[in-house]
Amino acid sequence: MPLQDRLGVRLINRAGKLLQQLGFRGADFDPDRLEAAARRKARWDDFGSQWYRTPLEKLCASYADDPELTFVGRIFCRTTLVHILTNRLRVQRALHEDPGIVQEIVRRPLFVVGLPRTGTTFLFNLLAQDPACRPLMYWETMSPAPPPRPETYATDPRIAQARRQVRLLKRALPEFNGIHEFNADAPEECTGLLMNAFLSPVFGGLVPLYRQWLDEVSDADVEAAYADYRTQLQVLQRYVKGSHWILKCPTHVFAIRELLATFPDAALVQTHRDVSQCIPSLCSLHHVYQQLCYRNFDRREAGKLVAGIVEQQLNRGMRSRDRADAQGRHVLDIHYTETVRDPVATVQKVYAHFGYDFTPEFEARLKKYLAEDKHPKGPRHQYTLEEFGLSPEDLQQRFGAYAERFHVAPDAKTPK
Repeated sequence: MPLQDRLGVRLINRAGKLLQQLGFRGADFDPDRLEAAARRKARWDDFGSQWYRTPLEKLCASYADDPELTFVGRIFCRTTLVHILTNRLRVQRALHEDPGIVQEIVRRPLFVVGLPRTGTTFLFNLLAQDPACRPLMYWETMSPAPPPRPETYATDPRIAQARRQVRLLKRALPEFNGIHEFNADAPEECTGLLMNAFLSPVFGGLVPLYRQWLDEVSDADVEAAYADYRTQLQVLQRYVKGSHWILKCPTHVFAIRELLATFPDAALVQTHRDVSQCIPSLCSLHHVYQQLCYRNFDRREAGKLVAGIVEQQLNRGMRSRDRADAQGRHVLDIHYTETVRDPVATVQKVYAHFGYDFTPEFEARLKKYLAEDKHPKGPRHQYTLEEFGLSPEDLQQRFGAYAERFHVAPDAKTPK
């Protein structure tokens, strides 16, 4: 049963609607009140740079003007924003208490970038087997500050907190775990860090004003967001270091120029696959995720939303990459079939291309991981384009330039 149709949720929504009619403001989206709530929670006042106020205000205005957002959805979206603002305050507090954090050098980070379902998670997990590297953990993306300590890294209380959040998500949206698996103390993509930087297409709700801002965002604002992102990595690596970071997020495709401007010695692996294989599964993920916000979220609306996000990410991404890495020194292209066909050889290719040390211990751990890995390398479920209001012809028109540029051939089993 969809979340918003469950009896308890329906009762909360009805009670919330009545309270709103009576003037109750418990789930309002006034940016100043959200910041005040975060200050109380973080016990800190200074947000540092105020550049983020514009995207925050776009999100708040979108939520406030959304008549379809349920009361439970309003609580979810408001809680998310307060959590993000609290994280920003805690980062600033960490910088105040330890000024040496800003001197931390993020050396030679290795990024996996590409659309979901292009093998990013599989490749990311393979690269994270390097015993010398520093993978980002799920609990760290949720609460990056204060800096974790090596002596308590495996028992940090934020791990237990993240486990509770994962359990709640699985209860609320049991279908979600079959699409994207979360483990509190396992490597995870850095979507949380980018949300803290207000640069992410995965905020709950339709948020049209925020998505328009992303369409028109200036280079300066994206650079400011990546400065915030780097600061979070500096906090996280202050006491728990590695030879290099292993990081992954589809959003990085959107801003390759700014990513490389922030980390000039970064190495990027961009993964590719037929978009007709990626988009239906991504539509299903968004359709389930938006159940947190809406009672009835149409599949065609999910298709429209996802196609727009992917088009935005790839179009700006190709321009951004051309501006930053026209010679191909920083970005290596890997196709999905290549990773699945020979995972170890793919990792060796990445390490050889960028000059990382591929040690015998790393190779042994890779083979052990592959022998024990029980997760399927292909999609767990099949979805048709038509159920989301899309067609192969539509995708060809939208993404033909991308497919031609990166020699992305249709998969053998292309959804109709």
